[in-house]
Amino acid sequence: MENRFVKWRKYVFVLSALLTLVFILSQGFRSLVYFALCGFDDLQVYKAETVECRVLTFLFPDNARYHLRLARLLDSNLGDASTRSRKVKESVTEYQNAIGLDNTLDTAYYSLGLKYLNNMDVDTALLMFKKCADLNPAESVYHSALARAYELKGAHSLAARQKKISDTLVLGYDVEIKVGSTCNKTQ
Repeated sequence: MENRFVKWRKYVFVLSALLTLVFILSQGFRSLVYFALCGFDDLQVYKAETVECRVLTFLFPDNARYHLRLARLLDSNLGDASTRSRKVKESVTEYQNAIGLDNTLDTAYYSLGLKYLNNMDVDTALLMFKKCADLNPAESVYHSALARAYELKGAHSLAARQKKISDTLVLGYDVEIKVGSTCNKTQ
């Protein structure tokens, strides 16, 4: 038999989820959810945010930002081994949905590239990293990821070039990068 405190927490959690659904169209639901959940631990807040994102992606399926946010939430808490593969697959699907809706989301390409790189699908990871570096050539992390992928592929000269671009961007020196070309730096 559960004690009263555990029952109370469950009721409050369910109530907050229902209130989220009620207030979702008024745009004031976010403060209500966080106010209602302020006493809960991180896992319960994560679950509430995931429910919120799932509802938002259901109500607004054409909004790429909601799909991206859901994918990031799924990545942030993969759970134990029994749920990890399902959440990884679901996050990849959400990243692909976000890219399908808005192909200018460089962070979605980067995160998806990391997923492919973790699965040792280097060719697909290279495509994702090239795309995010083309979309945002001033971001050094994208060039570092490209360097890692090129290194795994065995293209050491391309890896060195990307590493040099990344280092130059990190050091803050002025470097002009031609948009559309992730492998060349203009003089």
